[in-house]
Amino acid sequence: MSVLTDLYDRLVRCNEAQLSYIETHLSLPREFISQKVVAMRAQEILTLLKQRQDKTWMGTLLDLLNRVQSATEDYLGGRLEHLKNFLVESPLVGTGSPEKVGTIRELREKLKEGKGLEKPVLIAVRGTLFPAALLTEGWWERKQQGPGALAIEWKNPLQRWLFKGFDLWAPSWDICWGTTDSKQPEKRYYIAQLTEGDEADSLPVIIGTEKAQRLSEEFGDSWGGFEVVVIGRLGHRFQFEKKLPKNVKRDPTDYYISVDDDNRRHKITRLTATTDLYSGYLWKLVAPEEWFNEEQMLGLNQVYFVWEHTNFVAKEAVAYNLESLAHKETLISKQHPGSGLILLQKSHAIVPGEPKWSVEKFYNFYLGKGREI
Repeated sequence: MSVLTDLYDRLVRCNEAQLSYIETHLSLPREFISQKVVAMRAQEILTLLKQRQDKTWMGTLLDLLNRVQSATEDYLGGRLEHLKNFLVESPLVGTGSPEKVGTIRELREKLKEGKGLEKPVLIAVRGTLFPAALLTEGWWERKQQGPGALAIEWKNPLQRWLFKGFDLWAPSWDICWGTTDSKQPEKRYYIAQLTEGDEADSLPVIIGTEKAQRLSEEFGDSWGGFEVVVIGRLGHRFQFEKKLPKNVKRDPTDYYISVDDDNRRHKITRLTATTDLYSGYLWKLVAPEEWFNEEQMLGLNQVYFVWEHTNFVAKEAVAYNLESLAHKETLISKQHPGSGLILLQKSHAIVPGEPKWSVEKFYNFYLGKGREI
């Protein structure tokens, strides 16, 4: 295999964020590079590079590939991007009655055991609905961790552990409920999660604008969520993207349920049953003032992920964990005498503080776009 062939094969295994990182560091003119089809984009990268007189670009490209495919593929490859891909028009399905699949836990088990859906289907499923979206998979569903996180030059062991724990344990984010991003009020996300007991066991529910607005008041008069029966379209994200390679393993976390405004059969019915447990994470992303530059994107080794596991149903537990979160910030501040902590983003509206970063900037940060890794 030639060097160029090997480089091409490595490039086509990159995701969009990794390709953007490589193109930026090689100073390639973005107007000549396709932004969608990875294979075409990889070929165009090599075509532009081969025109250079200085052939040291081969070594530079190899170094960049080694960096992004070892240090970042476990946690920067498609973490949030797949949620954004849900927000598209879904294909129509038949007019039959919904298939009753029991509880959300039973549905997830079926998805794990099955071979995947040939096409989206109408289902009725019961569970706990909460207005938030997972950032990562649960630790029990992840691939074995490679040496990737070790490649980051962390400032201290505490910082490294806080990121590792945050990434492993499936925290959620309430970006999904329309007006939570005060810096970009025109952007509206209506993503909830349907689960039973713990947010890491959830599936995303994409809800139409009209239905979401009707639900907003109901979320407000409860602990934050409630028991429901959802009738909607169960689908796989690649059925929307229409580019699922035959050899790609389908994972339960790649499925979602859509509840559309223009489909009368799609409903979310609130049940009178009480919820005893809804466990999940409260978190903050903070940066010491000495590392913060408002004009630049920070690296993972310039921030701290501060988190607490709580039971959202119990007010006392939430209050206790919010206080613990504040105490942990105090401990981090001791690592940086004379430098305050800046809140960049946070998990939920109940967490105090106004984030410095917009939703989109946090997306780009978490996906590794526009910054040093």
